[in-house]
Amino acid sequence: MINVTYVLISFLMLIGMVHMESMLKERLRLEGVEMQLRSDLESEVKSKTAHLTRAIEELVMEMDETKRMSAIIESAREPMPAETGGGLAEPVRHAAIAV
Repeated sequence: MINVTYVLISFLMLIGMVHMESMLKERLRLEGVEMQLRSDLESEVKSKTAHLTRAIEELVMEMDETKRMSAIIESAREPMPAETGGGLAEPVRHAAIAV
């Protein structure tokens, strides 16, 4: 009877060890998959960050160009001194009135 008990206990321990080994192998496999997924995600984040950085730089350059063009347009819209009634035309008009 005791020998049967020892055989049964040994058999159950062996089954338990095999089960633990398979669980550990599965855990290691899943950890490897997790590391690969994290690596892929990090690469994707870096790629998208670089893309957004380039887009921001392009927008900043476009805004600077728009400001520069707006300044050129505004300076072209400003009346010249002769057009405002000042400058050389004003003394000539006063001189004509005085004569």
